[in-house]
Amino acid sequence: MKTKFIRAISSICAAVILIAAFSVGAFAATSIADQMAANSAAWWVAYNAGDTATCNALHEANVALADQLAGSSGKATYNTNGTWDIVTSSGDKISSADTDHNQKNNTVTYTTTTSSGHVSSISKDSYTDDSINAYMNNGGTKTGLQTSYNNAAEYVSTTGSYGTDRAQTSAEAEVAVVKALLGLTNAQARQLQSDLEASKQAFESAQAEYYAAQKAGDTEAAAAAKAQMTAAHEAAEATRAAYNYTGDSSNYHDGGYYYANGGTSGGSTPSDGGGFFITDVKPTYKITARATGGGSISPSAEVSVKKGESVTFTMTPDPGARLIRVLVDGRSVGARTSYTFTNVRAAHTITAEFYKSTYSITASAGTGGTISPSGTRTVAYNKTINYRISPNPGYAISKVLVDGQDIGATTSYTFSNVKNDHTIKAVFEKNGFTITANAGEGGTISPAGTTQVVKHGSVNYRITPLTGWKIKSVYVDGRDVGAMSVYIFSGITSDHTISAQFERRSYSISASAGNGGTISPSGTSSVLYGDNMTYHITPNAGYEVDHVVVDGQNKGQISSYTFTNVSDGHSITAYFRVAGRVEVGTPSVTDNTGASLNGSSIKSGYGIKVEVPVTAVGVTDVKVVLTYNFGGGTKTVNLEQSGSKYVLPANSASPTSARVVYIPVETQDGTYTLNVAVTAKKADGSTITETVSAAVTVLGNMYEDDFTGDS
Repeated sequence: MKTKFIRAISSICAAVILIAAFSVGAFAATSIADQMAANSAAWWVAYNAGDTATCNALHEANVALADQLAGSSGKATYNTNGTWDIVTSSGDKISSADTDHNQKNNTVTYTTTTSSGHVSSISKDSYTDDSINAYMNNGGTKTGLQTSYNNAAEYVSTTGSYGTDRAQTSAEAEVAVVKALLGLTNAQARQLQSDLEASKQAFESAQAEYYAAQKAGDTEAAAAAKAQMTAAHEAAEATRAAYNYTGDSSNYHDGGYYYANGGTSGGSTPSDGGGFFITDVKPTYKITARATGGGSISPSAEVSVKKGESVTFTMTPDPGARLIRVLVDGRSVGARTSYTFTNVRAAHTITAEFYKSTYSITASAGTGGTISPSGTRTVAYNKTINYRISPNPGYAISKVLVDGQDIGATTSYTFSNVKNDHTIKAVFEKNGFTITANAGEGGTISPAGTTQVVKHGSVNYRITPLTGWKIKSVYVDGRDVGAMSVYIFSGITSDHTISAQFERRSYSISASAGNGGTISPSGTSSVLYGDNMTYHITPNAGYEVDHVVVDGQNKGQISSYTFTNVSDGHSITAYFRVAGRVEVGTPSVTDNTGASLNGSSIKSGYGIKVEVPVTAVGVTDVKVVLTYNFGGGTKTVNLEQSGSKYVLPANSASPTSARVVYIPVETQDGTYTLNVAVTAKKADGSTITETVSAAVTVLGNMYEDDFTGDS
């Protein structure tokens, strides 16, 4: 809000001051310009108070600030027309023509105009906290502040007309001054301003109604509006009184709520008044009251008393006690039961001292230690009692509270010259802590169990899984900190727990089957360490297992396979073929009588019998062919099925149609091979061929009497 004051002056403060809130970009320069603007506004406060010394101090402060803004190699020049020319060390020129800074009017100008003999001031927030602080910090006083404000208000209240020779001050300016005079808090100042503004709005609303009623010639409505204006004025005065000051005097009314005497007649128009006028300020003082030794004082603690008022204190002893003396500001005024501070103009203290023959001292200790003596003890007046504080093992003294006040971690305390009841309490804290560690199945944690650790100490824990296991989680004080193998407690100030959980490792077994059958389970299976896993191989209809490969090794025609005690990954593949097989056993070669020739010989000219065991499954067109050569060329004979065997057909050369092959008489001595070939067809048309052989030894011939080997 803009405040404009015009006042005739003599020669005081003839210096011309202009401060520009310069926008130079840097934070430091901005702060300097803000302070110069506050000092400039404070100059007008000092001038209105007639305080030449403070005016000069503020001007000198701004000279120093301008030099600081210019810098060591810059230049600041104060001109007779009230302007500054400032050039910084970097050559930048700071002009008073800058228009705005931090939402404040950029200039505060005081000029002496010889033709009119007036000083003019144009500024924003002339009575804000910053300008008031600047005034007080440069030698101003609260009395000067009130005088300054009232001098300005007096002048604008008596000028008569409203315009360039008239000033209007708002509730904000009034409250800023009152806040400084009375030491109001920010919250109190905001509430005061809110209340004053509400009264002003009520006044202005009623004033508008008054004007309208006067214009319409409605005297009744005008009178009612005037009553509302009076009520608003009185409400503002009541608000001020609540804050220990008033805004009226015998000559002036507060601005914004005043209407002249002419307004009381029906034809007159109420006029706005001048500035708020502070006629009386009553600060408050604190009187601190306390009682010792067995009695009370009333009122007690801190009492606020307005300037010039009085307050009485009453002293009352407890049962069994008596009043010894009363101290006022540290000086004894005797053993009086009441004392009155009259015409209070300063802060005071009052203490009532009582005497009681005995007093109680109550001692207690928290967990972790003892205090001796403990409990409640009775102590005679002016006597002494000692207390000893001892922590338990693993604990330390944290603090000792005497009458609720912390006196530190002392091991003893003495109450000397006891004149009051007291309390003493010992508080302990752990000096040693326990960490409890445990591990679940599948691993270990070290150190295990409970470990004692000193305060601020540290301990390392190592988590180790067994073979085939891995760490799943580690929990510290119930919180999962991950699958870590090492955990360190450091700077220990409390108990802790740590636990480790493990899980068995798992391995993958990949199973697959070729065309013609299945393997179960198929695909990739996960198997825990140490477990078994069995696979079943099943051919489709018309197929049979050809072979099974496990980890690259052929395991033959098996129908199942079990991986036992798994500790690694594996693979298994089953291969199938179309069903059908021929199995040929060892041929049986005998002489005509059925005696085996295995390991013995036969003479040429005799016949031999041949039987071949053959198993044929899922095949057709089974054919068994015997091939031999006893020196007369290769001969082939198709064997005939006889049960599960194939035998020679009946020989037409045999008188008895025996199923024999005759060895020609001319056959030379030696060993001859009999070859058997078995063929058959599978369902898909493919041919199976199996071969087997046997040996026959020929020695001599049938015409010889013995087996001499002679031909």
